[in-house]
Amino acid sequence: MNINSFPFEAWPNPSLPPADLMAEQVVLGALLAFSIPRSATATLRPKHFADTVHGAIFKAISEAPEWTPHGNRTWLQRHLQKSGALEDVGGSTYLDQLSAAAGSDLQVPAAVASILQTYRRRVVLEIAERLTALARE
Repeated sequence: MNINSFPFEAWPNPSLPPADLMAEQVVLGALLAFSIPRSATATLRPKHFADTVHGAIFKAISEAPEWTPHGNRTWLQRHLQKSGALEDVGGSTYLDQLSAAAGSDLQVPAAVASILQTYRRRVVLEIAERLTALARE
């Protein structure tokens, strides 16, 4: 599956920064619901997620000593609660919604690629905006 066949639309509003929130949900949901190896998401960092809530959840998952689905779903909720971030990320209800958004673990590579692609596009836009501002000075 290549990035062009990924089933989710990229952020459809060109006036907003590029993002693929559904891909972000697929990755996080898959981490919560399936036994996918960490290597499947090894290229991702919290900053790659357009939604800062998703970045915070990914960071928390990355801090887990060992990650397996289901049992660590409880660990994640406790970890976020202990750090005071559970409500900031939407509470346990949102974690449940992410688990339900998982779809298939086969979607993860394309979703990771989409997240990285939209992150790179946001970086390019940020650089272009800085250059434009410098040119106007």
